[in-house]
Amino acid sequence: MTMFASSIGIIGIAVVLALSNGFQRQIDQTQKETLSQFPVTISQVGQDGSGQEQNLKQEFSKSNSVTAATSAAEKAQHENKLTSNYLDYVDKISPSLTKNISKTYATGLNLIRSVNGKYQAVKFSNTKQSGQTDFATLMAQTTGVGGSVYPIDRNGGQSFLKSNYKLLSGAYPDKPTDVVMVVNRDNSININALRNLGISVKENKKFTFDQLIGTTMQLVSNDDFYQSLPTGNFLPGNDYQKMSQANKTKTLKVVGILRVQSKNSDGILASGIAYSDRLTKQVMEDNRDSAIVKAQKNSNRNVMTNQELSAEAKPQMLAMIGGNAVPTSIQIYPSSFKDKDQILSYLDKYNKGKSKVNKVVGAAPCQVDKSNN
Repeated sequence: MTMFASSIGIIGIAVVLALSNGFQRQIDQTQKETLSQFPVTISQVGQDGSGQEQNLKQEFSKSNSVTAATSAAEKAQHENKLTSNYLDYVDKISPSLTKNISKTYATGLNLIRSVNGKYQAVKFSNTKQSGQTDFATLMAQTTGVGGSVYPIDRNGGQSFLKSNYKLLSGAYPDKPTDVVMVVNRDNSININALRNLGISVKENKKFTFDQLIGTTMQLVSNDDFYQSLPTGNFLPGNDYQKMSQANKTKTLKVVGILRVQSKNSDGILASGIAYSDRLTKQVMEDNRDSAIVKAQKNSNRNVMTNQELSAEAKPQMLAMIGGNAVPTSIQIYPSSFKDKDQILSYLDKYNKGKSKVNKVVGAAPCQVDKSNN
């Protein structure tokens, strides 16, 4: 009986260990699926949390007066100098810690598309109106979530999309000019993304995959898109037919329709059009010596509106027209908690010995609380 009991005990322990190992593997897989999508994000404006703990320890005031003061959140804002040295430092992160490092730029895309036989200006956007603030884009630049730009492997491969997004139709993108449509779990797509491409659509209208695959639009260079005025100012042209035939004009094509694979997250890409960071890099290379960029570099006024530009606004204007190669944010995709911690440790080392103004802060993994979704 003692031997039998001992055997039962050993078997029980073995079963528990087997179950434990199985659960651990599942936990590890869940972590990998989730973390591989949510990046460590570094944006031009970071949050220095060093003063938050001090604010929590502050005693309640016994004064009968009210003091005007800058908010703690505003004080915590820190302008990160994403210099070429820092970008090089980030690029040297061990490939064993991350396959994907993406840089997001504010560069605009000059897009046109033939709609019912006539070319018109279009855009990649989920906003309803042209003058509306694109909060999704602002959030994407800060957190890396909800954007339209996906990373390419550091070796040029396409592991990010293939690992995290299921191909419903078509093919995964192969070239910088290949774009994809990203749909939600229920196969819905942001209606504004379609409308901003000039596609006629009403609420709940259904499209077959074949109706969307192969959709094309033309990407126009600055020199062909903007026209110079006698005053020295520039305005977007309106001869879209001529633009479509220009030598530098590239054709972008929807090659695939994708949907997030993981049951544990909704992914980082917003519903709508998504493209690689290689496309924006190409646009900057093509437009950095354009006439409008050269004119803007030599002027402290907006060359389109003639309004005076502040020292902060001029780089933003240059970035919009492809004349500023400083990214608005950097996304580093770890594949595990361990790798995430090592990445953060590596980034922290950059700040050692640097003055506060030259430190890069706010590098943290984005966490998404799905309980409110």
